[in-house]
Amino acid sequence: MAPFLLSVFLGVLDAGSERPAIRPELAAFQVTESLQRLELSYEIPFSAVVFTRDTPGYVARFTMRMSCADNRGEQLTADDWEHSVRLQDYDSTMRMQSVYAGRETLRVAMRPLVVDVAFDDRHSERAQSWRFKIDPPRFVSDLRLELGGRAVLEARDTLRLFFETYDHDQELDSCRVRVVQGRRVFGVHRVTVAHDSWRQAHRWELPLTALEDGKYEVQVEGSSRRLKTPIVKKAGFQVGSSFFHSERAYQEKVNQLLYIATPAEQQALRKALPADRESLWASIWKGKDRTPTTARNETEEDYFRRIGYAIEHFGHGDRGYKSDRARVYVKLGPPDNIESVPFESHSNAYEVWYYYGQNLKLTFLDQNGFGEFKLVDPQDLFQNQEWKN
Repeated sequence: MAPFLLSVFLGVLDAGSERPAIRPELAAFQVTESLQRLELSYEIPFSAVVFTRDTPGYVARFTMRMSCADNRGEQLTADDWEHSVRLQDYDSTMRMQSVYAGRETLRVAMRPLVVDVAFDDRHSERAQSWRFKIDPPRFVSDLRLELGGRAVLEARDTLRLFFETYDHDQELDSCRVRVVQGRRVFGVHRVTVAHDSWRQAHRWELPLTALEDGKYEVQVEGSSRRLKTPIVKKAGFQVGSSFFHSERAYQEKVNQLLYIATPAEQQALRKALPADRESLWASIWKGKDRTPTTARNETEEDYFRRIGYAIEHFGHGDRGYKSDRARVYVKLGPPDNIESVPFESHSNAYEVWYYYGQNLKLTFLDQNGFGEFKLVDPQDLFQNQEWKN
């Protein structure tokens, strides 16, 4: 039997147009005095690739490619890596919080580089590309921040840093790590430079409890008496506060639970004292966690990713996360295909969403012509018990 493709057809809007974030990071490390190793680290959300039926289960296939050129544009080396992700059931392919994490390496001469990185989905036309400019790491390598796939850290988290120092001829006198925000400096750490080995690996951890909301920069500075200016490597990260401390943000977050929490749970959260909010919130979500053996509550993360998508994409003339499209999107995730027909003189705009795994075809109509799409077929979908909350 030919594989069943969960993708897009000609004239149909790509259902993955929410542009799931593929986050590539490139770091350079010395191998010898004349050779460097490029490390490409990346995370690919399952929603960024297309899964096809492949008995038993489903499979996604994609390619990562890296090519290196010098400053004159002459290609030095290139390689590509093919990967596949196999899942047992359709529901697993729709989990927005799930990602494939990979790391590829490529060795190239120690010189300034222009590095092109490309992602290609084998089952669709989805593709992305990035360009990096790399300077060879003479005394200090590039920095690798281990953020656990998170774009924003919280004050309760710990920042983890990895880097290397190189001292072939005992030229490196000292090295220090610090976190800065503007002119403010946090967490200065001095690194011991031992001259018994030309290469040393360093790890540093910094609890973020003292940091306020905002963007920060990690700086590693290597100094030598033979250098006129220190060698400085930088990497940025962001800290965001918990919504529990803002009355407005907290109440809005509780309101957004309308598709997963019972009215009683929402009422309890609304009435909770500020000191009790976080523990009550955690206890309610604990009972909804699909993977209670992991430290993170993926169900909660998945739910609010979908709420965020609904706010961004269904809020222009529509009712944001309270709209009919949001109700479906939050419940079922991204549709496999969306057929989008704009307003014309003889008909209003409408969208048809297809969920092949659930055998669902849903039609949303902009009845008034102002951008509010109402579910018109099937009309009784929201009357079913599982859709009432």
